[in-house]
Amino acid sequence: MEKKTIYVSGALTNSGRRKLYERIGEVISELGYEPYIPHLHTDPVKNPDVSPSTVYNIDKKKVQSSCLVVAYVGLPSFGVGAELEMANEKGIPIILMYELNTKVSRLVRGIPSVKVQISYQSQEVALEYLRENIKKINP
Repeated sequence: MEKKTIYVSGALTNSGRRKLYERIGEVISELGYEPYIPHLHTDPVKNPDVSPSTVYNIDKKKVQSSCLVVAYVGLPSFGVGAELEMANEKGIPIILMYELNTKVSRLVRGIPSVKVQISYQSQEVALEYLRENIKKINP
């Protein structure tokens, strides 16, 4: 039986959050799902020759075939916004993550597919909340 995929969305350009996305992927793997972490496949630094349209097509397919999207929204990102709307169009549940006291767009927080918002001070605590909430959503 093929594992269900959970898409990990987060700003890449100038974000410095790649390790966080990989830690989110570890939690997803521990729960028996397959994480899809875009920068491990089409990183703009490591794979600069991958065209924008190719990235769009790959990410859209991966988002829309996922059972859940976990999105770090602590930094503004056009790409994350697009991925969230792709998920919403298909009714795919979304978990948002961001640091406590971060101003996150009300539009993003109001997306109908958003099921959980994790606002955190500690990444360790956030990852534990993520683990618990993935189990509750049980995509």
